[in-house]
Amino acid sequence: MFNIFAVLGEALISPKLSPSSLEVRQSEVFAEHAVFSGPSRLQYTGRQPDILSLAFDLHFSFCTPAQERAKLEAMLRGHQAQALVFGDGSFWGWFVLESLSTTLEQCSPGGTPWLISMQAELKEFTGDPAAPPERPAVSDGAPLPAVYPGSSSLLSLPVPSAGGGVWDAVRAAVSFAGQAGSVISQAADLAALGRRVADAGSPWEAVNLAMGGAGRLGGLLNSAGLLSSGLQDTLTALTESLPLEEIAPALEAAAETGALMAEGVRLAESLGADIGDTGRTLSRVNACLDAGQSALYRCSPLLQRFSADVAARKEV
Repeated sequence: MFNIFAVLGEALISPKLSPSSLEVRQSEVFAEHAVFSGPSRLQYTGRQPDILSLAFDLHFSFCTPAQERAKLEAMLRGHQAQALVFGDGSFWGWFVLESLSTTLEQCSPGGTPWLISMQAELKEFTGDPAAPPERPAVSDGAPLPAVYPGSSSLLSLPVPSAGGGVWDAVRAAVSFAGQAGSVISQAADLAALGRRVADAGSPWEAVNLAMGGAGRLGGLLNSAGLLSSGLQDTLTALTESLPLEEIAPALEAAAETGALMAEGVRLAESLGADIGDTGRTLSRVNACLDAGQSALYRCSPLLQRFSADVAARKEV
């Protein structure tokens, strides 16, 4: 399932498949004072802006690579600070894009870029100390404390506290979607293994053993259903306070995933000793899991982008 690694301004960033690269460089400044007949003395004068080096891919499976690259190039030439928000909703501060490297990895026969590898170097922007950049999200109507560049190093930015508010609700939704996707992937692997064993004509004991016990499959499906229900409840609460069209497709996908997981649990409970029936049932379970993954595929990136907009205080 595709996930947004980070959003820089309007540009989407996805991690490289292997390996992803995020380098953070931090430094402090010390003035050196010469003295007679002794070693120089150091005096701390402040910290340097944090510098990030990012390597990422732009692939046609989740974006139009040429358009996303154009956004980054315009950002480079525009010399304006942009909000950097990661896929879990974490706001890392305001950064200027200092340098950009592009490698065309794959193109269509007509020359349209399919896969572009990018390397970007970002420098923290603190602005005027008397008028620092606007703080990122709100929670319960009040700004989160000290979450803006210049207040501290980006690696020590405080995490929003649990509670109400749009920020917390959106981040909770992103978390539910991510966890549900992980559990569904585990269940899909188990169901596929069990189906292969059943298709080979092995006895039910072998199928059950391969899945680590049929109860494990049912437990994973039930967990995915509970996470989907949590996602649905969170999004429902969001729509009551923010009746936005962007949330409706995610809410629909969450409800669809929950119903599919409930059907999967019912099917898992019906698994029995008949190998032919077991194979068919596991195929149906796998179909539910595939459909659930597809629903979350539609839901997760939308929520991540929405969380980035909330964190950067964009108009939504």
